[in-house]
Amino acid sequence: MHDLLYLNDHHTCRNYKMDMNGGFRFKQFAAGEKIDLDSIKSNYIFFFLEGDYSISCNGVKDVRFTRNQMILIPRDADFLGVALTDCKVVIMGFDEIQSGCDRFFLTDYEEYCANVKYEFKPVPIRYPLTEYLHLLVYCLRNGMNYMYLHEIKHREFFIYMRGFYSFEELADMFHPIVGGAMDFRELMVRTQKSSKNVEDLIEASHLSRSAFFAKFKNEFGMTAKDWMLKQLSRDILLKMQDPNVAIKDIIYEYDFASYPSFNRFCQKQFHCTPTELVNTYKSPSKKKASK
Repeated sequence: MHDLLYLNDHHTCRNYKMDMNGGFRFKQFAAGEKIDLDSIKSNYIFFFLEGDYSISCNGVKDVRFTRNQMILIPRDADFLGVALTDCKVVIMGFDEIQSGCDRFFLTDYEEYCANVKYEFKPVPIRYPLTEYLHLLVYCLRNGMNYMYLHEIKHREFFIYMRGFYSFEELADMFHPIVGGAMDFRELMVRTQKSSKNVEDLIEASHLSRSAFFAKFKNEFGMTAKDWMLKQLSRDILLKMQDPNVAIKDIIYEYDFASYPSFNRFCQKQFHCTPTELVNTYKSPSKKKASK
């Protein structure tokens, strides 16, 4: 591997990509290490290059993956990944498919996907994706992290998928986000921030109650009520990590009736009191570990 020339010039370029929530990342995991994405706020494609993995997603538990396989993890999924051996993986994050042509292309599979059961099974990585990933890893490991490179590689990936993967493989790969499913999931994620209850989500979906509940369970793998509790819990945990935020601020922002009401919520969701939760995130050992 050769060092990237003129690295300082690359880092000072305004198009050098420092935010790694989107785009591509090359990661290595030791055996037994959790594959932690912090939060699933984007769609992710995992390209498994070496090693063996166990992935659980939206109610499907402990599916085994190995080298030269890939899988899509949809936005806001209930996700847990563990490296069973020493592993290398490329993770591609994206909020939406960049090319309008590719988006329209994938909507052609909406009717097919509606009539087949999604089984969360791997799709093989084969030529030319093998060479594509080899060059991508080479660039990333050498520090070539331009925004334009990520955009080009994003589009290049979909070109290869359209050109060299079968109808069935494409449907297996993109089943969680194609067509109306993509629109529904994005609508729910956007609406959740301003919704006080499930009724607000139902109203935003413009579906009947029965159709909403069936579609929601199919797309998210849980009930709408459980999903909203999960989002609320995650948002509160993120707030707790801010040293300038007090418990009373959280009670006010998230519209809890009183401290006892918030205490009951914390006991049920986090198995501790609000004070214990705050101390967990503000303790010296936690601060040191987060650096």
